[in-house]
Amino acid sequence: MVEDPFEIYWIIVVVVFFFLIMCFLIASNCKNSSCCFEVISAQDEAKKFTFNLMAKHIMSLDPGVPETEQLKKEYITFMKGVVSPPLNLPGTAYRKALQSRSTILKFIKQKMDQRIEKAKEGKEVEEDDLLGWVLKNSNLSTEQILAGHETSSVAIALAIYFLPSCPNAIQQLREQHIEMARVKKELGETKLNWDDYRKMEFTQCVISETLRLGNIVKFLHIKALKDVWYKGYDISCGWKVLPVIAEVHLDPMLFDHPQHFNPWRWQPLFDCTNTVAASSSDAASSQSSFLKFKNLPLRYFQEDYLRY
Repeated sequence: MVEDPFEIYWIIVVVVFFFLIMCFLIASNCKNSSCCFEVISAQDEAKKFTFNLMAKHIMSLDPGVPETEQLKKEYITFMKGVVSPPLNLPGTAYRKALQSRSTILKFIKQKMDQRIEKAKEGKEVEEDDLLGWVLKNSNLSTEQILAGHETSSVAIALAIYFLPSCPNAIQQLREQHIEMARVKKELGETKLNWDDYRKMEFTQCVISETLRLGNIVKFLHIKALKDVWYKGYDISCGWKVLPVIAEVHLDPMLFDHPQHFNPWRWQPLFDCTNTVAASSSDAASSQSSFLKFKNLPLRYFQEDYLRY
């Protein structure tokens, strides 16, 4: 049963990252063989995988079926328009994006209405997904349902790029997940739970380092809601501030050798977090529920990868 929408997103991040590890293992096993590989785009494949995973966990849509493929097509068209010049003219990417956005929202609204109608008729709703949770517990808008697709897929592609330069990280990831699979097999269980994810600390270290070095979100749009004075600067109400995150992520004053991919730099942070978490109250720990969703597609990417 879905208890928290953030857990859905967290599951998505882990699934995708496990798939990443699967790809690396296949490649490493065939590296010295006579296998012929077709050249593919890592980011395109990551986008397909991420979308199918999100569609399944958010709206219980199976990959490959017509409605899922049509929704994916509309979503791709929409994302192309997001980064295009805002020219609302016939034939432009922006106009097509507006049309696709309308189609996507209608599709989600239709799914929500169908479930609401089932509930009114007293029929049991079989789907256990984010959409069901939203209808029962939240006022999350339809526009927020598929958020996170682009950033997750870009993170996967960047991890594919970074990890080959650090074979020790790949080896440690593999050992961690193989050990987890062994433990689950001994317990007679087949699915990972939230406690299992928390135990895979090095996986999170790799994800954090990928996000830091990759700088997937280059900057943020922040609007001052009131007059602010910060470090000698007067920021008037209504002004917009764009913090450049990459400046922090690549600051040698904060990170040793910031241009190097080094997942172990995050290990002390997790050691400290575990110490604090052990003595924190339930109320304090519940405040971190937001953290549950952020990296799940990347973790799932790893899990599938380690099966080979």
